[in-house]
Amino acid sequence: MVIFNSLHDIDFIYDYFNHMNIHIMKFKNIIALMLFNVILYGYMDNYAYADYKSGAKAYSKGDFAMALKLWLPLAQKDNKQAQFQLAKIYANGRGVEKNDAIAFKWYSRAAFNGHKQATFNKAYMLLNGIGTKKNSNEAFIIHYRLANKYNTVKAQNALAHAYENGVGIKKDFDMAKKWYDKAALSNDLSSQLALANMLLLNGAKKHQMMAIFWLQAACIKGSIKALNKLQALYKNGLEKKIFVDNYAITMDWLKDSHPKSIPNYSKCPLFAQIGSVD
Repeated sequence: MVIFNSLHDIDFIYDYFNHMNIHIMKFKNIIALMLFNVILYGYMDNYAYADYKSGAKAYSKGDFAMALKLWLPLAQKDNKQAQFQLAKIYANGRGVEKNDAIAFKWYSRAAFNGHKQATFNKAYMLLNGIGTKKNSNEAFIIHYRLANKYNTVKAQNALAHAYENGVGIKKDFDMAKKWYDKAALSNDLSSQLALANMLLLNGAKKHQMMAIFWLQAACIKGSIKALNKLQALYKNGLEKKIFVDNYAITMDWLKDSHPKSIPNYSKCPLFAQIGSVD
């Protein structure tokens, strides 16, 4: 049983509960407002999604003006996918006059909002001075972030190319090899070919063996460039045993790591029938 010693105690308790009720009411109001915002933004997201889909449908039908009309308000409200699509419209001149500067602007905004492909496209435009002033240093930084943080294969390839050729960074064979290796191990064809060429130019025997490995991997997937390069090496006197041994290793790697990349074994006749190239 609670015993109050004075009217002051009663007043204190009354004030306390009155104060708590005010806070409870405030809390309830905050919760209600939060729920309202969740519902409101949910409806807004649904409308935005519907508008985006309508824009995509119009775009697929070749009605670029309607797509632009539907996507522009979304892009202005920082919808990164709409911003990316607007950039593509202006970059390719779909329904509008081609304008690389506007394309760069929308790629940049989409990149700021976390769109990875837009970020890569922005770096490409910076690297080549398309729609903006050429800036290979900034392009390198963007590629490095995409390659290192997000394991973006195309960025890894671009980073390797930068190190190989000294674009935006000092030439560094080992760093170029590191990033080409990463992209090539993801079964990126262009990286496998570029890495093989770089290793062959280096001239070291250990690099030559790895170059053949990557050319074989590319050849097995149907690369004519890789096949022609391998045939040239074979005709120039590289031992048949090197090709045969490496072929078995390459096939094992592809079967284990990238089984879907082997559509047809006969696409590399140099190894399916090694004597046929004589």
